[in-house]
Amino acid sequence: MHPDLPFGTHTGSYGHLMHAHCWQRYFDSIQTKEQRRQQRLCLHTSYDVENGEFLCLLCECLSNTVIPLLLPPRNIFSSRLNFSDQPNLTQWIRTISQQIKALQSLRKEENASIPASSENSKNVEEVQLLEGFRPDFHPQNPYSESIKEILTTFGTASYKVGLKVHPNEEDPRVPIMCWSSCAYTIQSMECRNEREKFLK
Repeated sequence: MHPDLPFGTHTGSYGHLMHAHCWQRYFDSIQTKEQRRQQRLCLHTSYDVENGEFLCLLCECLSNTVIPLLLPPRNIFSSRLNFSDQPNLTQWIRTISQQIKALQSLRKEENASIPASSENSKNVEEVQLLEGFRPDFHPQNPYSESIKEILTTFGTASYKVGLKVHPNEEDPRVPIMCWSSCAYTIQSMECRNEREKFLK
């Protein structure tokens, strides 16, 4: 990403914290209220619920997303950031080369039109891979479903506001827009801090 972004989606916060499930209940109640209100009255509110807007529960300022605030997984706290069990550079290089050999053997098996030879299978078995380096390894997600939903909400809002399109969680541009929003926000905050230093 270019270090000097001329424009982008700025992410701001009022600084009010709320649990993910509490916010979801609050937003669901706003949507339900809005649906009932539209059936009874034709009055318009100052925010568009269909576009994901809502009023902050504490200060009643207009908002269009929530910013997820994530703590590191609990297992990081329990180990007190002890990296003694991490491999040194030599072990890491050896493991990576084993991983490459295993992947090459697997690719040869996939590309061969005949069934895999016993020699190829033996080569794969000989390569001792650590759990995280196995091709079929899928790490366990340390976060709950509600946290994943909030992350999706924030990413989709960055995408929707930044590109002025309808929300689509499956669009590959969602993570790019999310990172772009973070980068632009950091850059704009740094520029503001520089200006304030200059004015002092």
